This record gives sequence, C-alpha cells and structure tokens, in this order.
Amino acid sequence: MSDSSTASTPMVPNRQLEPSLAEPSKLARTRYMQAIGCLLYAATGTHPDISYAVSYLARFSARPTPKHWTAIKTVFRYLRGTTTLGLHYTSEQGKFSGFTGYSDADWGACTTSSRSTMGYSFHLAGSVISWSSKVQNRVADSTTDAEYLALSHASKEAGHLQELLLELGIDTQAPIQLYGDNQGALALAKSPTLHHRSRHIHIREHFVRDQVRLGTIRVDYVDTKTMVAEIFTKALGPLVFKVHREMLNSIHSCLD
Repeated sequence: MSDSSTASTPMVPNRQLEPSLAEPSKLARTRYMQAIGCLLYAATGTHPDISYAVSYLARFSARPTPKHWTAIKTVFRYLRGTTTLGLHYTSEQGKFSGFTGYSDADWGACTTSSRSTMGYSFHLAGSVISWSSKVQNRVADSTTDAEYLALSHASKEAGHLQELLLELGIDTQAPIQLYGDNQGALALAKSPTLHHRSRHIHIREHFVRDQVRLGTIRVDYVDTKTMVAEIFTKALGPLVFKVHREMLNSIHSCLD
C-alpha cells in the first residue's frame, strides 16, 4: 500500500457488496478482521470521515470476498492521502454555549436486510466530539420512520454527553439542540400524543419525544445540504464528501 495511489473518498458511491456464497478460509477471515480492526481504531479516534465505510465493510467480516478487499484498500488509500487531516478544536470565548447534534438516516440502505443506516454527530468547541454510523435494529417502513429512529438514537447519546458535562461541573441550563432534515420525523418528536403513523414504533424508540417533552432536547429542521450527519449514512461523491468533512472541522494541520 505504500506505493499505491491515494483515493479522494473512503468509499465509491452506489457500490453494493454481497457476502461470499462460499465459506472463506479461516486465514482470509482473520486477515479481513485485522484490517477492519485497524480501520476502526482510526474511525473511532481521529477519522470520523471513514466511519461509514468501516461500519459498512465490517458487516462482511464473516464472508469477505476479493471485492471487499478492494474496498478495504480504498479506505487505506484514502487515509494515505489524508495523513495531515485532523480535528481542530478552538477555545470558546465567554459563556459556554453547549453542544449541537445532527441526526440523519438512509432509508432501506442495506440491500440484504432492507434495514436503514443511521448516523449522528455532536459538535463542541468548533469540531465534532462524538459520532456514529450503524444499521438500525429493525426495518423502517418509511423515511419518516427511519429518521425518527435516528433521532431517538442520537438523543440517547446527547443524554450521555450532558451527563459527562455535569460530571465535569458544567451545566448549560439549556436544552440540547438536535437537528434533523425530515419534517415528518421532527413533527412526531414534537407531538405530545401518539399518532396513527407511530403506532408501530416501539416504546423505547419514543425516547426523543419524551426528552423534547421534558425540555432537555430541542429538535429543529436543517436543510439536507447542510446535514453533516449524512456522511455517516452513505458513501458520498468527492465534492459533497469534502463539504461534509469540512463541516466536521476535519482540516489539514500545519504539518501539511
């Protein structure tokens, strides 16, 4: 890989991979999982921009194919070309303003299970401090349903972050700002009563609505073009990917 060309994005858009029909050798599985482990280390530490690609490719750890290895190498090629990228944090002047979250989902993204991919990011001091990319636990029957599940998932992380701030002696005394780009999901989160559209939603998935009712979380709309969490739900083209990466405040350091 040291002599390989670099990649502009960690994953090619619209590429659908399938697990191997044949049983891979133990060595092939082990090597694949070792590569995933290396990438996870970067994805959870300093490279949120590869989170979706790593999460997606990790699904095939039991039955990888040469195509999966090609995709793995693309992520490494991307990392090779972004060695000077890092998360840039700035000190806040004056009163602490709290953190802001973004939540998004790609409905029915998984071709084998029809489950949606959801992601979130929370920002503080000018950069991202927490992020996630994962497949939802059940099939969502609409875009609104998928986005609503994503909001609840993000709101639970918001609660954990708020508790961490309190442990550090920081109390913002203000609701956590969480943004989504689906009006239907936001309306459900703000609704004080159950709606016929939400009867199938499990009780635990109404967490976000309860937090909105309690005033600990505030949900508002943001245009899809500025929905930074989209980078955690699908593979994006170079131009859109770069815009979202900059929203994470993942920038080139002075070592460049």
